[in-house]
Amino acid sequence: MQLGYFKIRRLFFNFELREVSADVEFIRQKYFPDEITEVDNLPKIAVNTLLKHRRIIAELHNYQFCGRRKRNLIEKIARNSARISSKPIFIFREIIHFLEVNRIILSAYSFLQDIVSQSLIAEAQRLKTILQNKLTTADIKQLDELFSDSGGLYEITNLKREPKDFTLSEIRREIERDVKIKELYQTGKQILPLLEISNQSIAYYASLVSYYRVDKRGAF
Repeated sequence: MQLGYFKIRRLFFNFELREVSADVEFIRQKYFPDEITEVDNLPKIAVNTLLKHRRIIAELHNYQFCGRRKRNLIEKIARNSARISSKPIFIFREIIHFLEVNRIILSAYSFLQDIVSQSLIAEAQRLKTILQNKLTTADIKQLDELFSDSGGLYEITNLKREPKDFTLSEIRREIERDVKIKELYQTGKQILPLLEISNQSIAYYASLVSYYRVDKRGAF
């Protein structure tokens, strides 16, 4: 029964014999035709026996169990994947790919959830630490000014607004905005390579500017 389930799903499941009574009856008739014991009266399979059978099945199919060393590798893969994309589904798929290629039996879903969550938290902390170490007081002041209320609009809101037309006054406003953020642009060019993240991640973090309201910037 364990072998049949493993062939299909590459996973081991815990179950009671009465839940697979049809399989038990088939085995009884084929190998123990003189036994008439009801399924409910059969002794429970010992844990050691169960684990022994699982190891044999795994070896027959050239699969490995996910021990501590494998889990450490999965954690490393998850953290590296978080630098490429902050989407949980991407990190999850990278882990699954690693398990399939290396013929490792899938870990508990709760473990995978924790690994993905922890990798995203670790990545956020890594980026935060780099920014804290690399941004100067002047850089931080300029960033804070983007969230200052100027004439009823936040500066960052003004930056996001497209020119109304190509009149001289609109072009001048665009030039003024460019001058304001020129230094921040140069700072960004210096710091982005230090973050060691993909273009996909850069685009994702940039998209948060449009996704979150300015007064909810603590959500970044």
